[in-house]
Amino acid sequence: MLKIEDLLEYAEQFKNDKKAKITLYFVTRHLKTGMGKSAKVTDKNDFKVIKAPIAPDIANFFKCTLSNQIITHASKDDIGMKNYTVIDDDIDNKIYAYAMNNAISFSKIINEDIKVIN
Repeated sequence: MLKIEDLLEYAEQFKNDKKAKITLYFVTRHLKTGMGKSAKVTDKNDFKVIKAPIAPDIANFFKCTLSNQIITHASKDDIGMKNYTVIDDDIDNKIYAYAMNNAISFSKIINEDIKVIN
């Protein structure tokens, strides 16, 4: 598992990395035609991703802002790292579920559409 010291070191290296690639995406939500107000949220919308060109100074701004946020939060005394547990069939005596809302519909953008654009 990543240690906080390693995360801080990575954030500093990322901040100073002149070759780091920063990409800006806009994700738009469009109401599907023929959908009524009572339709399920997961059925109502289509999401589309647009890759936007950005100037080097704007890319640098985003890179520095991200690095600074990581450094600020990881430097707090009460912060700790925890292992991420994927929901699977091996977890005993617990039931987990994801809410069926726009987050699930939106996940296709993250898992598929952005990969196609690049």
